[in-house]
Amino acid sequence: MNFNPPTTYDEMMMTIKAIFVYYRGKREVYVEEEVEKLELERLIFLPLTETELAQKATVLLKPSFIERTDRLKQEITKKITSLTAEIQALKLKENLLIEEVEKAYIATNEKLRETYIKNGTATSGIYGVKISENVQKQKEEILDIKTSIQEKICLLEQEILSLRTELENADKRYEELEANEIEKKVIELSDEQEKYLAEVQKYNNSLEEKEVKYRNSLVKLSADLKFKYASLASTELSKTQLIDYGYYKNVLTCADQYYSTLSPQVAYESISNNAELMTYLDDFYETFLRAYKLKYLE
Repeated sequence: MNFNPPTTYDEMMMTIKAIFVYYRGKREVYVEEEVEKLELERLIFLPLTETELAQKATVLLKPSFIERTDRLKQEITKKITSLTAEIQALKLKENLLIEEVEKAYIATNEKLRETYIKNGTATSGIYGVKISENVQKQKEEILDIKTSIQEKICLLEQEILSLRTELENADKRYEELEANEIEKKVIELSDEQEKYLAEVQKYNNSLEEKEVKYRNSLVKLSADLKFKYASLASTELSKTQLIDYGYYKNVLTCADQYYSTLSPQVAYESISNNAELMTYLDDFYETFLRAYKLKYLE
């Protein structure tokens, strides 16, 4: 109990009587104090809709689709360029082979002419027949070369045509692939969302359990206080309880605060045979009196 040091005898007695009433008088009814409720902050999670999940999946996968589409187009374009170069090389080879055949037959016909001139038969029909035969052979060999080269060129052109079609359809191909992968990504994101939502609910439930536990502890504490207060109010405190609760300590402190301001003689004489102090100090009265007697005799 808190109190101000008394400066007069009357103030001292008023304070001691207040201490007496506080510890030994009739107790008031227990008034329960309102305690602020424990309200812990919950996690808030708003799940995405199917449309929002699809939009998120698209944003996540779009860079990959663009990269793969561009890489495919580059690969196809590179193949077309390479095949086109092969075609040009075959055409050049065709011209060179035909030129070689033509040169070879020019040389053959020249030797044939020289032979027939030497033999004096250059104007004979046999010479003319031989020349005609060589011309026909030259045409056949050139045709074979052109046919062989053209077959190879046709195969390459067909491959280029197929690649150009693939190049034109590259975007469409990845649009179909994109749709499938987005669908898978939506399922993945949905599963992750469900797991996180379960964690949020678990966390929020744990907070609710803590709040309930806290409320229950307050209810128990209040009940315990009510019981303890009722027990104290219905029975008079024993001397041991008065000592434990500080009754005698407060009375002695109050009395000492006043009497220590007086001379030892005056204080001793006032304490001696003081019926009021005897009443409030009980067995501690004699102890208090002896203490001031010693001060007076010093």
